[in-house]
Amino acid sequence: MSSSTPSSIGGAGDTPWQTASAIVGRPLPVSGSHVLTIDGYSGTKDLANGKGITSETFAVGRHRWYIRYFPDGYSSGDVGWISIYLHLVPTDDADEVNARYEISLLGHDGEQVPSYGTESQTCRTFSSNTGPWGCPQLITRKDLEESVYLKDDVLSIRCEVTMPREIFTEHGEPPPSDMRRHFGRLLSGGEGADVEFKVGGETFSAHRCVLAARSSVFRALLLGPTKMNHGACIRISGMEARVFKAMLQFIYTDSLPDMEEDDVVLMTQHLIVAAKKYNLERLKLVCAEKLCNYMDMDFLTDPTSGGASSTVLLAMSSSSLSSVGGAGGSQWQTASAIVARPLPVSGSHILKIDGYSRTKNLVTGKGIKSETFVVGRHRWYIRYFPDGHSPGQAGWISIYLYLVDTAGVDEVNARCKISLLDQDGEPVTSHGLDSHTCFTFSSQSGPWGCAQLITRKDLEESVYLKDDGFSVKCVLAARSSVFMAELFGPMKETTDACVTISDMEAEVFMAMLYFIYTDSLPPIDDAEVVSMAQHLLVAADRYNLERLKLLCVEKLCKHMDASTAATSLALAEQHSCRGLKAICFKFLASPGNILKAVVANDGFEHVRSSCPSVLKELVSKLAP
Repeated sequence: MSSSTPSSIGGAGDTPWQTASAIVGRPLPVSGSHVLTIDGYSGTKDLANGKGITSETFAVGRHRWYIRYFPDGYSSGDVGWISIYLHLVPTDDADEVNARYEISLLGHDGEQVPSYGTESQTCRTFSSNTGPWGCPQLITRKDLEESVYLKDDVLSIRCEVTMPREIFTEHGEPPPSDMRRHFGRLLSGGEGADVEFKVGGETFSAHRCVLAARSSVFRALLLGPTKMNHGACIRISGMEARVFKAMLQFIYTDSLPDMEEDDVVLMTQHLIVAAKKYNLERLKLVCAEKLCNYMDMDFLTDPTSGGASSTVLLAMSSSSLSSVGGAGGSQWQTASAIVARPLPVSGSHILKIDGYSRTKNLVTGKGIKSETFVVGRHRWYIRYFPDGHSPGQAGWISIYLYLVDTAGVDEVNARCKISLLDQDGEPVTSHGLDSHTCFTFSSQSGPWGCAQLITRKDLEESVYLKDDGFSVKCVLAARSSVFMAELFGPMKETTDACVTISDMEAEVFMAMLYFIYTDSLPPIDDAEVVSMAQHLLVAADRYNLERLKLLCVEKLCKHMDASTAATSLALAEQHSCRGLKAICFKFLASPGNILKAVVANDGFEHVRSSCPSVLKELVSKLAP
């Protein structure tokens, strides 16, 4: 309904608010499509008939929709089929909508597969009483699994929605709310505060009624039967002060504080943990959206779990990734993914040989290939040779690991460990092999494996072969061999232990983690580049991160001057950086530079005390 007057008075003595509305009878963007990707199809196959997974909601026109994917059919007559159904999200303004739809299986080029899909032809009514509408028999599981449309355990489906012309009321913009400003002032000023929190050495004042209204956890803590007494100071452990402060701002203002660009991801991850602890559902969603904006293939994670390798059925929205149109436009294009597998940077695969006796007829050099599996962003497989990989291993069980040769991946460095497992699933220490260092897998090198895991005779006489079956475990880990040793080796930390890192600043460790996850350095202030590069060089050497060492050496060479040359020379000697050492010698070979370096700092005293041999080498190079 249009407004009866062009304006209305906002309040006594205030400037009048200007409001407006309109009856819209023109066509809006009433056609759009959504692509649903099933990433990890095999992980969804255990769902029973009638059990489905819901995508994130997406917008077409002024309405929101979602798709449900049924991996074993929607109803009893669809067992063995993939079913896809389209649902309308009902609202007070729209309890029913008329729309046509088209559902299609997509090839890996993103084009529709004509033989697998359905189209409604005429408008269907979507409401709480009718529908959903969809494709009960898109493709059989058997046909899908034998087709080219399932690749790397992934398939995609497109749903296109088209609605006829609508007539509706479009309201003008209301005056902006200033409630956030008032509550923000209440928090920062502390007027009327009646509770204090001690977090990480800092004290925060707040208001019980505000916290209780926003969080059921705070309500129980502050107003429930076991409530804290007035005047008591509540200590919060396991949370940084800045995270608690940001959470308080969200509670009071429903918005997050400004964050430094290089701190957004870390702060958001901490806030998700805080939001879960205090049952702040909207804060979790805001943080998840922010993480999605920073996400790429190297940073794929379940943001609400806090774990980079959690295996969950997660419907992850990316409806904001591609939006065509808007007011007066013609089409929305959105996408989401159902992720049903982890993307770890290290992991393991257990190969079970079930029916060992039937494999004994294979001759030496003939192997059986396992299913492919994912570790990191790469696919691998294992080959089992029941009579050895080569003539010298006849009579032995051989196990080899292979990298699946894929476009864009020339080589992968990984440390590997292969072990025979006992009946409890534990590695048998006497039957296995550890590469100890990273091995390069590529089309020119590899595979890597255990040529002599156990003799056939010993296996057949052992307790490890039971009911004609035995198991082998292959563990892969990448990037840092020191972390591999700490996390996977004999002295590995327990899963829930907190590993204490000594002799390293938190800022340096954070930068090193950033590199491990992104293969790049975080933004560093110009004034801190040299100091950070020097510390990171030490950390990289400690954790055997060769590429990080090279990046640090490059930065130190570019920023070398009289104030840094001596210290860089000492680091080069202590951490075996020949290139950096040569540049330092070259720089200091100039009489002017050596004099400036001696006067500029006490770095040469450090060189003399820690690396006297390199100082003698320098003197010999300077001698006429």
